[in-house]
Amino acid sequence: MDFTVSNPMPALLKKFALSVVWRFDAAERVDGRSSSLGPYEQAIREAIFEDRFIDAPVIFIQPNIVAKGEPMDIAMEPTKARLRGATVWKFDFGSLACVVRISGQAWPAEWEAADAGRSKDVTILVAPPSEITSLPAYRPLLMQMQTFKPRG
Repeated sequence: MDFTVSNPMPALLKKFALSVVWRFDAAERVDGRSSSLGPYEQAIREAIFEDRFIDAPVIFIQPNIVAKGEPMDIAMEPTKARLRGATVWKFDFGSLACVVRISGQAWPAEWEAADAGRSKDVTILVAPPSEITSLPAYRPLLMQMQTFKPRG
């Protein structure tokens, strides 16, 4: 069941989400790579540093990821993905995932209504439990876990 939390500063929460995505992309460009944000990089930078408007809805999801039935809290760097037909950036922290749509493509109306960048009451969308091994977005994380060898 979805729930709401107070969001006294919607613009600041949106700036936080955009900053996490932009900073991750900037760190990736240190080696001379081009921006993964494409034509949106400048608009995001201007939204962060110059307080310019950008149409970039931000939603929060409680993904309910489980491993063998046990709940998992996950921290995962921003990842570009396709979600319900839209290009988004998603990052996970603890039991929440933040999803930022920067593409201008449409997505479900209930997600548009849950935009944390516009509302003083944020709806956290709660997903049904999903086994981590069935979720393609987490395959790289699982592969890293399988190859990790603790120092001994």
